[in-house]
Formats: sequence, C-alpha cells, structure tokens
Amino acid sequence: AFQRDKSSEAEEIVIKMSKARALLHFDLPFFGFLLSQMEIFPVKDEPKVKSFAMDTRRIYVNTEFFKELRTAKLREYLLHAIIHLIMKHGERGTEKNRKTWGMSCDINSHAMIKETLYSNQLLSGSNRDKYDFEDLNNVPDNLKNLSAEEIEEMIYNYANNFLSREDQKIKPANKEFPDEVMLEVVKYTGLGLPCNYIDNYDELTGQLGNSMQK
Repeated sequence: AFQRDKSSEAEEIVIKMSKARALLHFDLPFFGFLLSQMEIFPVKDEPKVKSFAMDTRRIYVNTEFFKELRTAKLREYLLHAIIHLIMKHGERGTEKNRKTWGMSCDINSHAMIKETLYSNQLLSGSNRDKYDFEDLNNVPDNLKNLSAEEIEEMIYNYANNFLSREDQKIKPANKEFPDEVMLEVVKYTGLGLPCNYIDNYDELTGQLGNSMQK
C-alpha cells in the first residue's frame, strides 16, 4: 500500500521504536508480544499517513511525526495502535460517521491505556516517567467509562445539533460535518491531537480490501 522510506532518518525511527517496543514487552508482555509480530514500516506517503496506520502485519509510521517523540511517548503510541487493532475499531464503525467514530475510539483507547498502566502499577515510583499518555482530565465525565459506541452516540448527537433539521436527517455514514462544527466537537471532547487511525484504516481498506484484516 505504501512505499518504504529508506532514508537514514527513517531507519533511526525504526530502531528507536523497536527499542520502545522491547521495553514495553517487559512491562506488558501481552501487548509487547502482539507488537513484536508486526513490522515497523516508515512510509514515504506522508500525506496519506499523518501519524500511523496499520494492518495485521505492519505499523506504517510517518517519519516526520515520530522523529521528535521521546521513548515514553513512543510506548504510549505503540499501546494506542495495538489497542485500536485488538478492539477492531476500524470494522466496528462501518455504519457510523467516521469523524465522530474516530474521536470516540481515541477516547476509548486512551482510557484503556490509563487503566492498564494503573492496574500494572506503571505510573508510580520508578515507573513514573516510562509512559507519556494522553491526559484525560479535559474529557467530560459523561464520556468516560463508556464503550466506544456509547461515546460515539453522545459525540454524534452533540455535533448533529449544530446542523439544520434537513441535514440532521442524512445518514451518519454519509454525513460530512463542517470544519467549524468539528472544531466545536473537539472542544467538547477535550481531546488532544487525534491519531487519525480511522481515516488511515479507510485508506488502507480502499487499497487492500479485506486482505488487511487477515
């Protein structure tokens, strides 16, 4: 689907992410094992991959996006990536609005990462600086501790209220929310930088079809 970036800078990113993945394997063997089965693949097609994309064999990474990230943030992104895949966020939202669904999956994934790190005592003592995860303090309480579907329903309804009655009747999967509406939704959710997993999933599906899920 993508051309490999063979520059020295890209190979440095692969080494850096491989080290982060190895360290993750010690703390969270289940996630570390799954990630170890996947190739880290830096891409030249940067406009298509804004951060990362993935199928069941490769994690496609934007070299420019990842080159400035510290190891602690790389671990968080690797966890975030594999949770999207495990939870089948791409497949589960096929009938939903892709923008609001993508944001909902991000909130859901970040919450799962936080719970995983806390339950494994990886956010205290000597482990305090090992993971740099998304701060959920700005996310409204009514969006926390919910499934991705429940979060999406609330976000979608919030966004839909900005539209005319006629536009509100358009099916979710066919609806394009204006940029100014999405800006209001971002403020409402309290999310930071979106990972664009759903957008990239759609791009990969269009190029590879069902083979990306095998």
